[in-house]
Amino acid sequence: MARVVRRIVDASPLILLGKIGRLDLLRVGGSEVVVPAVLLKRLAATNLDEAAQEIVLASWIRIAPSAPIPSSVQAWDLGAGETAVLALALDDRDCGVILDDSDAKRGAQTLGISARETLSLVLLAKQLGEVPAARPS
Repeated sequence: MARVVRRIVDASPLILLGKIGRLDLLRVGGSEVVVPAVLLKRLAATNLDEAAQEIVLASWIRIAPSAPIPSSVQAWDLGAGETAVLALALDDRDCGVILDDSDAKRGAQTLGISARETLSLVLLAKQLGEVPAARPS
């Protein structure tokens, strides 16, 4: 599989890592981090304005406009965020996705997109010495 240069991130990893003040774990391993613009609207609509603001202020996160949704992604009938993540990933074969929804992960695998979940980033950060422990203290 090709080296992942960019990570396109769904809402749940943003929310989970944002809650513990560790959005920086999204770029463990040196990848560029991309967030579909539709997710900022979703975060704001669910009273997570603070998380959306933190994402916008992080200069290392690139906000990407929505890509056209191919029928191969529409067929998975996912939420708006997961759909936007997979559509962007199909446009960029040097990327991987970070999402936690099991249907979205299956969709990514079927579409040939490299997928990770939030926990795998935390474990990778532990292996690389970026965090002292990967479990609650």
